[in-house]
Amino acid sequence: MRWEGEEHTVRVAAGPVCLDGNLSLPEGARGIVLFAHGSGSSRLSPRNRQVAQLLNHAKLATLLVDLLTPEEEVVDLQTAQLRFDIELLAKRLVGVTDWLTQTPETRQLRIGYFGASTGAGAALVAAAERPESVGAVVSRGGRPDLAGSALTRVRAPTLLIVGGNDVQVIALNRRALAQLHCEKQLVIVPGATHLFEEPGALDQVALLARDWFERHLAQEEVPTREEEKSMAVKLNRRAYEYAKRLISEGKFVFDERDAWSEHRPSAQQENEFIRQNGFAEYGKWYLGINDEKGEQTKGHYEFPFGDFQNVHRCGVLSAESRAGQYKHYDIENAAAHLHGMIDAKQSDMADVR
Repeated sequence: MRWEGEEHTVRVAAGPVCLDGNLSLPEGARGIVLFAHGSGSSRLSPRNRQVAQLLNHAKLATLLVDLLTPEEEVVDLQTAQLRFDIELLAKRLVGVTDWLTQTPETRQLRIGYFGASTGAGAALVAAAERPESVGAVVSRGGRPDLAGSALTRVRAPTLLIVGGNDVQVIALNRRALAQLHCEKQLVIVPGATHLFEEPGALDQVALLARDWFERHLAQEEVPTREEEKSMAVKLNRRAYEYAKRLISEGKFVFDERDAWSEHRPSAQQENEFIRQNGFAEYGKWYLGINDEKGEQTKGHYEFPFGDFQNVHRCGVLSAESRAGQYKHYDIENAAAHLHGMIDAKQSDMADVR
């Protein structure tokens, strides 16, 4: 059976039960991400499907699977017990993982787990059980602490993403992070709550997950000359920190995406700013630096985000879009973070008023 292309519904044997799943297998897929959710329907979750769509665009296949049968879901809605049965959920994940490694269309692809809520704990237990098959794990607002002693046996690089306002879950994730002995990272999305429902918050999660999976799952390809050129452009961390500080101080303009052509500094304004302040100050307004161009040239600095006085939301959105188009994922992630900070700060200011 050929599944390449559109999304297909599959039935997966996992131990004594069959589980329903939605498989998307893009042409030329470079890895596959298995979604794990502790309760509710993983394959119908709008949040999971939004993340899966972005992964598919990056040529990463996805399998969104319900770890509980319909009958078990009814029981769990009444008791809320099965969603915390980490052993059961992990066994189901292991069963689905084995199915992927045995199915002709997917057996050549490295596997990643994207776990949410208690599904994150189950994903880490399953990753410890199948270290030869699982190449990366991402947790979204998850409970990795529920993996218990399995945390010390996880070998797959693990990314934990938590909302900045999800205080209790941040503490639990930090505790779990300390027990992991693999490559690991904790990212806190400012202003986000447990479900990442705030404007731009889930977009940041999706970008972070894509970057992590591409780094650890995607098979190496020989870069073209254009890709080699793009590798010369790196995130300007000094500018990134400067933009974050300006936003925190309220020095930003909350405008729409299409307004950047109006507010972006002209060549004459750029030259005048450089004449008065020098290239060091000029560079603080650009998220990208091009190592192939000299530091004392305008070409060294790319992806502007402001007008030399304020950060412009439209400039940040433009940088985020263009960076993604040219696969500058570190710059895209930074711009997405700034985008989320601006939206959260604007919301806070509106609440005060």
